[in-house]
Amino acid sequence: TKTNDKIKILILTDSLYEHGIWSYNERESFLKNLFEKLQEDKTILFDLKIHPTTEDKTYYQRLSNKLGLSAKIFQSEDLYDLINAYDIIVTYGTSTAHTELSLCGKKTILIATKHLPTFVMVDEAIAAGHVKRCNSFTDLIPLIHNFHKQEINLAKEFVEQRTKYFYKFDGKSGDRAADSIIQFLETVKSKSN
Repeated sequence: TKTNDKIKILILTDSLYEHGIWSYNERESFLKNLFEKLQEDKTILFDLKIHPTTEDKTYYQRLSNKLGLSAKIFQSEDLYDLINAYDIIVTYGTSTAHTELSLCGKKTILIATKHLPTFVMVDEAIAAGHVKRCNSFTDLIPLIHNFHKQEINLAKEFVEQRTKYFYKFDGKSGDRAADSIIQFLETVKSKSN
């Protein structure tokens, strides 16, 4: 039972600037708009999880101080150690973490940025309803409130697609991988003879 009247958001950043997809000004503008929009609603608390190796924590600390944020900035912490303390993950860009959040059914809002591709299972999670796409900062606050109230049950179709992509969670994946490697080597050997 939730007794806290605040909605706790974890912002999962992306290294778009560090990978040359965004300019410094594009990153700065996007983050300032995001943080200022979230600060408008006093029922929303948010913290940041930045990339463990490619992003500069000092940049986020300076920006946080400049904007008067009280957000915690996590970097070396494991995402899975953090997500259960938050109601919703808000993220952007393109990241394998989006696939991981999709697979585990965590409520995630993906803010659209340019025309970046999504990774495996993200589109399926959007169709299933536990990942929401946000196309404009003006839609973000209402989306957070509506999504917070929504109960998530992984759709049967989503679970079937997840099983198709990632096979079985039966503890025998190592055996299947070894069998596939042996089969591949036997095929190569028979073709060379």
